[in-house]
Amino acid sequence: MGEPQRGYNHPTEQKKEEYKEVISFLKRGYSVRNTAKLSYVSVSTVQRVKREFCI
Repeated sequence: MGEPQRGYNHPTEQKKEEYKEVISFLKRGYSVRNTAKLSYVSVSTVQRVKREFCI
């Protein structure tokens, strides 16, 4: 059974739209830190997006 799921997981397409700028910078070869600065999001957010979209 385990622990109940916490939080809300947005659908993949919604995440792709929300973080399209982050994805774009990562695909162009920008570092995680530079992507975070340029996209105005945290480094951990960039790391999560990178992991979820296998970039």
